[in-house]
Formats: sequence, structure tokens, C-alpha cells
Amino acid sequence: MKETTQAQGRTLSDFGALRICQAWFSRGSKSVACTLLALSMTSGLASANMETDVIHEDQLLTWSGANEGDKFGSAVALGTDWLFAGAPYNDGGDVLTPNLGIVLNFSRHGSTWEPAVPDSIVCHGKDAIGDPKCLSGASFGHSLAIAQLSGGSFYLAIGRERVTGLQEAKVEVLYNDGSSWDWTPRSMSEPHLIGADEEFGVGLSVSGSGVEPVALAGAPKESGGTGGVAFLPLNQASRYNVPGEGGSTNFGRSVAVDANRAAVGADKHVYLLTRSNDDAEFSISAGISAPEDTEGFGESVAIQDNLLLVGAPSTKVDGNKNVGRAYLYDFDSPTTAPVTLDAPEPITHERLGYSVSFGKGYAAVAAPGGGSGDSENEKVEGRVLIFDLVSHTVEAELMATQPGLHDFFGSAMDAEGMKVAVGAPAYSDNHGAVFLFTVPAPEPVALLGEVAVLVGLGLTARRRRT
Repeated sequence: MKETTQAQGRTLSDFGALRICQAWFSRGSKSVACTLLALSMTSGLASANMETDVIHEDQLLTWSGANEGDKFGSAVALGTDWLFAGAPYNDGGDVLTPNLGIVLNFSRHGSTWEPAVPDSIVCHGKDAIGDPKCLSGASFGHSLAIAQLSGGSFYLAIGRERVTGLQEAKVEVLYNDGSSWDWTPRSMSEPHLIGADEEFGVGLSVSGSGVEPVALAGAPKESGGTGGVAFLPLNQASRYNVPGEGGSTNFGRSVAVDANRAAVGADKHVYLLTRSNDDAEFSISAGISAPEDTEGFGESVAIQDNLLLVGAPSTKVDGNKNVGRAYLYDFDSPTTAPVTLDAPEPITHERLGYSVSFGKGYAAVAAPGGGSGDSENEKVEGRVLIFDLVSHTVEAELMATQPGLHDFFGSAMDAEGMKVAVGAPAYSDNHGAVFLFTVPAPEPVALLGEVAVLVGLGLTARRRRT
């Protein structure tokens, strides 16, 4: 079901009309058509009130095995035909193993999602040397990441937490060829000895392209809070670590890797890492400081090709606290001023930018509010705003059909193509849920015919001068 609300109109800078003119008439002086096009787009589009679609879910996924407090949907990873959702506080059917954790597995059948076979990935049993794979408190599935490959194959990365004095935090990376699993995981554990507290794997990403496939895990509490990240090449090469920059704090609070580019969030900074064919290991190449009057910068990051998306969910807007926003950067030109992505109407304590992701031609920016038990979240239902990557305007707003307060809708979110999966771990007394949405395809620009007429006028004017 679709509704509409009013949003701010596009502006001349959004469409880059002058750049269009320069492309069309690069061999001559500015034409009449360029002038008319600029005036038309400025006066027509900037003053127009554009309608924003309010999109409700295609499907609501709940888990019949969930108990109160399991928080199904705390992490989500969406592929072309597969969906994974973590329930990190599930006890595995045994009250003696609280917070053991489990990952639920769904596959797409036409337009619907159904439990796959197997329908879950668990962390029971023993590993190769006889030690338990997971103990109580491991919270297996507290972080997830997926890398879609060709032919339907993919990598899935799963994080588990440390069990004090007994078991270290670990990330496991599994491979699926599109129909069957390789259950022999590539794994990496937290940087230091058991008993450390790096929050290893709280940020997690995986990429199957570039010089070689690689997983990336953040450890923001490493080295007393300076932070660090660990890279795990998936071609059997040795894991390596990248420490936080001097003076940085919480380096690794969020991470993203795509081919030969990676981004790492820290307090008030985002660091860019790159690698080349001559050196397959990533290293820090640049740093981006938080724009002025921005709070929570680097809480979330996402990369798609040369685009970098950074969330700043604690930012105050127009005097309203924790409204939040996101910033869109050119990864390859980090000193260029970013595009600011704001909600058309600020909502106090909405925390826009808590999680971010890229889809096909759009940026998805979630605003989950404060979550369960947060008194500041009394009037926040949670939503995901869809920003068009050309116009940088809000093209759609994703909301639950029956939104609830404190559901933490959007605290976990992932996009793939025109699909978006949104976790709501506090849904129904913390049983949790995952909402599936389809982002509508962009509508043709209304003034396309007018632009064509203006171009014709410009060409006619040029012929008359020659």
C-alpha cells in the first residue's frame, strides 16, 4: 500500500542543469537553451512541492521460535535471493544457555520470503579441536554481512560476542554457491587474548570483489579505546590488523568494504582505506572529520563504488535534539564538500542515520529512534528514508503498516537492488521482526518534454548564428 506526503522540491543544484548544458553545448558559448533551461528548472522545480511516497511492507517476518527478549532482527543481511536475520539473545532451547544466539535463514520465492533449508544457522557443538563453538552469552548473530557474487553465490559473515574468561569474540565467514553451503568457515578472533574487551565484530562487512575477497571486522575498544580493525582475506591469506590513527577513539565502531575501498567509522571521524594490485593489504589513505555542528558522525558507513554514505544520528537540527542526518561523499575526492541528506521535516530523537545502506540508485537512511526503554523515544515510530542518488531528495519513506513505539524499527537495515530489509528487534515485547519493502522505481522527470523543447530552441538558435 502506498500513501503520499509533501516534501521539498528539487533545486537547480540537485539536477546539475549547468553541467547538463555544458555537456550538450561543450563546443560553443552558452546557448539560449542553457539559459532558459536553468531559469525553467530553478523557477519550476525549486518552487514545486514534490510528493513523497509512503511505502508499507510487502511482508512482515516473525519467528515462531522467538521468546520474549530474543530480539530477532537485531542484525540483517539481504542478498538477491537470500535473507539472514540474527536473534542474538535466543537461548537455543535451553534455559541454561542464555544469549547463545541463532541466525535465521530465508529464501525468496517469487515475491515472498520463506524459511530456507536449513532454516537456521546455529553455533552448537564442538569445533575442530574439541572446544565448544559457542557458550552462553556468545550472542551468535549479533552482527551480519553478506557479499553477493555472480551466479547466485555469496559470502555470509556472522559475528559472536566474547564470553568473559571463557571464549573470545569471533567472526565466521561461510560460502554458499547459490544452492548449497560450505560449512567450513574462514574465521578470525578478537585481536588480543581471552578476557579482552574490544567489542570485536560490532562493525562487520564483507566484499567478494576487488583484488581478493575479504571480510572486515571492527574492534572499537582495542588498545584502551583507540580502536582497530581486522581484515580477513578469504583466499586463505593471513589475517592482518590496522590500528586506529593516533588520537582516534572508537576506530572500528562501523565498517564497510567494497572491492578495493573500505571505510572505518570512529568518534567524529571516518577513515578511508584503499588497496592496489601491487599491495593487496588495505592501508589508511585519508580521513574525514565531522562537519561543523554534527554529532554521532561515523556511527554508520556504507560504500557503493565511489560513493560513501556516513550517518550522524545524534545531530541537532533547528534546535531539535538527536534529529540526525547523513552525508554523501565522493570516496575518491574526500575533500570535496559532501551532500547533506536531511529529513524534509525534522523529528526530535528520531536519530536519522543510525544505519545506512545503498540500493540500486538510492541511499537508504534509517531513523529508529531511541529503542526500547528510551524515554526520549515516546513519539518515534521509526522509518527509513529513501534518497535518490541523482536529485538527493527523499523519494520514498518506508514505514510499518502498524508502527509501534519502541520497536527500534531501522536499527538494523540492509538494501539490495530495489529491496530493503528492516529489522525491528524490540517488536512485540522484544520478540523481534523483519520487514521487507520494495522501493518504487524513479518516475520520469515531469519536465523532460520541456527540456527537449528548450534543447531544440538552442540548436535552432545556434544554426541561425552559423
